[in-house]
Amino acid sequence: MKRMIFGLTVLLVLCAATKASEGEAKTVKWTPMQVALWNPVQVVPDDWDVWGLGMNLFYGKNREVIGMDVGMVNSTTGFEGLQFGIVNVVDGISISPSSVSYSTSRGMEIGSINLLGGDFDGVQISAIGNFACRVRGIQASFVVNHADDMKGLQIGAVNYATTMTGVQIGIINIIDESPVSFLPLINAHF
Repeated sequence: MKRMIFGLTVLLVLCAATKASEGEAKTVKWTPMQVALWNPVQVVPDDWDVWGLGMNLFYGKNREVIGMDVGMVNSTTGFEGLQFGIVNVVDGISISPSSVSYSTSRGMEIGSINLLGGDFDGVQISAIGNFACRVRGIQASFVVNHADDMKGLQIGAVNYATTMTGVQIGIINIIDESPVSFLPLINAHF
């Protein structure tokens, strides 16, 4: 157990050093762990990065999360890793579909609603809906998936993409910029 904790600590320090060296000469405030009740009632301020684990009881917000972000509502401006919550917002200041972001996020989002106004590489899984500008990967939802530019697979009752290279599986499948823009059950464009 001690070796595992030591190994994780060394890994976090190395990741932090690598991340800090990637940036410019600016100082980045970061923590390996965040605990939040409701922003701003959280251990570190929302302008800090979390390079490790973020635990948000009701609503937590941080600038960038690299690792795991778990809670009811998780909000961040940049994300790489796993987000697990009722609502996951990347680069938004509100939990509405109109939130805007332009960063690239990578990993997996699992929640009732996943909102990402920027680019996403990975897997979004939700009960109600996944929303992103550009997706490279998979969107799976019981209700709706929406991407402006989709490369991969959408599985849900309603799937929508403005442009798509891939397959949609659901009751209603719409690809705006396709010779056949609507097909029930399965739609594809390559």
